[in-house]
Amino acid sequence: MNSSNALPAKMFSVTIGVGCIGLAASAIGAIFDLPHALQSYLLAFVYWNGLSLGALGLLLLQYVTGGEWGRAIRRTVEAASLNLPIMALFSIPVFAGISRIFVWAVHPSARVNTDYLNAPFVIVRAIIYFAIWSVLSWRLRRLSLLRDNGSYSGNGCESVSGIGLVLYVLTVSFASIDWIMSLEPDWSSSIFGVLVMVGQGLAAMAGCIAVLRLAPAGDSLTDDVRHDLGNLSFMFVLLWGYMALSQYLVVWSGNLPEEIPWYLHRHEGGWTFVAGALILFHFALPFFLLLFRSVKRSKSRLYMVAVMILVIHFVDCYWLIMPAFRPEGPAPRWLDAAAMIGIGGIWIGMMTHWLNSAPLFVKESKTVEHGAAAHAGGSQ
Repeated sequence: MNSSNALPAKMFSVTIGVGCIGLAASAIGAIFDLPHALQSYLLAFVYWNGLSLGALGLLLLQYVTGGEWGRAIRRTVEAASLNLPIMALFSIPVFAGISRIFVWAVHPSARVNTDYLNAPFVIVRAIIYFAIWSVLSWRLRRLSLLRDNGSYSGNGCESVSGIGLVLYVLTVSFASIDWIMSLEPDWSSSIFGVLVMVGQGLAAMAGCIAVLRLAPAGDSLTDDVRHDLGNLSFMFVLLWGYMALSQYLVVWSGNLPEEIPWYLHRHEGGWTFVAGALILFHFALPFFLLLFRSVKRSKSRLYMVAVMILVIHFVDCYWLIMPAFRPEGPAPRWLDAAAMIGIGGIWIGMMTHWLNSAPLFVKESKTVEHGAAAHAGGSQ
């Protein structure tokens, strides 16, 4: 088994340092412009927390379904999901500034159920969400490491994942409603939670592909497994496109005054171009590229597709959140970058720490055993 570190050890200290600088810049920005600082912080929190949640979803799904693809990325998704307790701490500023972010916290409308959508209950639900997510991620990590060292041979991971997947779908759906959809509380969609969940899964899969390309031990990944990861990314792209189109068609066909404002806000000003970018880069282009076997089996080409998905996922989060604050059109601010760098630096640093605390591949994985042949004849 390849025991080399997944990522350079110095990456931990560098990213943590950069993250601290970003957080300090956000804090300074909050002193002079608290509303915009909180808006930017919410965007960064949703993006990075979504990567951890997407990773947890992939981990649960792999244990339920099996497959070599899941064993190849298991350590990576474990590392990303182990950041969920840290994201719970990062959620504190969001809920501390809840009255400056969510309009329902100050001026609930007639369409808002105040018994459900009120600050104390939203905070309690967030605590419950993070408790469930953290317990699942830590329990699966512990059992997985015990399996590797031969101390455990049961089916605890599969049993936990069966129940965990149900809890995951419910909690992520409700969290998406609480933290994103409620920014415009007069609008609702039964598809919204699943749409957000699928986007998070796609971004997490792209993150795994990127890590396996950058990590020295990732060179042992076989072409067949890489092809499977490409196929799964293709599936997530299709599912995201289907969910996004379904939500739009339901609202468009209904054409009801209480349903259309959410889309109207996103069809005015520069938001039309953002929507077009999502159609092109979040669906059409990755759909086209991932049709080709040569792309899915190439380390460099699949990596480029993954990087594109990670970037456009940020645009997707921006499109979901910022029109509630900036209906006139996209208006990027330096606080957006500061918050992304701040939370992202800590997130990447801690993921590097968890990733390097164990071999990149689990013992039962066949990826390393066939790695020499794949590395010698693999496409670049």
